[in-house]
Amino acid sequence: MYRPDFKEFLLENANTKRLSYYGKVSIDSYTYQEDIPQIDWVLSDSTKMICGYLCHQATAVFRGRNWIAWFCDIPKSVGPWKLNGLPGLILEAQSEDKEHTFTAISVRKSSSPIIVRDTEYFKTTREHFNKAVADYKSDPTKSWKNSPLAPKDMNGKTMPIPKRKLFYNPLEKE
Repeated sequence: MYRPDFKEFLLENANTKRLSYYGKVSIDSYTYQEDIPQIDWVLSDSTKMICGYLCHQATAVFRGRNWIAWFCDIPKSVGPWKLNGLPGLILEAQSEDKEHTFTAISVRKSSSPIIVRDTEYFKTTREHFNKAVADYKSDPTKSWKNSPLAPKDMNGKTMPIPKRKLFYNPLEKE
């Protein structure tokens, strides 16, 4: 049995053609579902080896970014993050601006079931989750200001928390 222990992960249900996304914002865990996106890939003749597999290049625009992907002949139409829809498993993908890169380091078959306790996650939508992430990244201390975790001086008076932004370069621009 495999229990994912990541800050964020995706599970695809091929029967329902839906993705379940699991992610964290600060200390809160969220999940949302969406249809498996249909990506309009353009195949090219370029090839390269990744993890011992001959891979073919494809390009597409998805969620506001131009992607370059490399897929092999393993008959699974999936890849990293939400990238999918090619004739084989995507072993590498990079945004054209080189700000985001996914590269397989190994390929192995597993028959272990994936167990996720949905009760540990707040159900939401993709739009609300992305807004919560953007809000948190623009002011990560905002949620502390009225909480018992807010810093206090020696007299127990809440101290001001300086506003600061965290680096934020989302995969999805739209």
